[in-house]
Amino acid sequence: LVTYFFALAFRHRLRAGLHALLGWCIASAVALLVGWCLYSAAVGGGGGWALDWLLLAFVSGNAGAVPAALILDFHERCPAASNGCLLVVAAAVAWIFLCFDRATLVAVLVGLVVWDVYAVMGPGGPIKYVMHMVTHYKHMAIDFDMPPGISYVAEFYKLGTGDLIFYAVLVGRAYFSGLITALLALAGVLLGLAGTVYATAVGPHKTLPALPLSITLGGLLWVVGYYLVERPAGGLVDVYRDMGERLVYA
Repeated sequence: LVTYFFALAFRHRLRAGLHALLGWCIASAVALLVGWCLYSAAVGGGGGWALDWLLLAFVSGNAGAVPAALILDFHERCPAASNGCLLVVAAAVAWIFLCFDRATLVAVLVGLVVWDVYAVMGPGGPIKYVMHMVTHYKHMAIDFDMPPGISYVAEFYKLGTGDLIFYAVLVGRAYFSGLITALLALAGVLLGLAGTVYATAVGPHKTLPALPLSITLGGLLWVVGYYLVERPAGGLVDVYRDMGERLVYA
């Protein structure tokens, strides 16, 4: 629904509406993460320091406003800071999804892959429509481009912020199984991203969904790392621990 609202606002060139929507999404995601961390530290950290709701709202609200301002207002003057803030926002939103159990998270990722394919390439897809409008505005010499915060801009490609979020979700969830599994999942995500960028450069489509290949490869390597590396290694550790205990008590 938010994607269709974005497409509608882009169609009618509602610059203020787009900035307000993006600013709210960015600020609320970071503020939620910072507020939860402060609350957890005050309540369960054992530090013995007091935190009232006014201070919590003030700190978390300002923590959300800073990256929103850097992304929306300073993206041209300081693109490195803007891209860095996008990574922070992606991590903040990914943290919310990491609270899901494994089965729910896998179902969400599969659904998002299907949605990404439709949104970018399907008939009536909102992202496909937005990219068509971007081309139309350029041909008509209309000064209205994609608002900052929608994509992570690199030298040779643009990557949607939503793609960054769910890359972080996959790798973060894989880390729950172990560091090796997380590294393998990260390698799969990067290989999928490289393949998508290459297909965009040499293929007939200038815009391709960035989730399907990366999530598929990352998910496969997550499973491989867990079942072929982490679990056998954990079993060996248990065997050697039992052997050591027997030698000690012998």
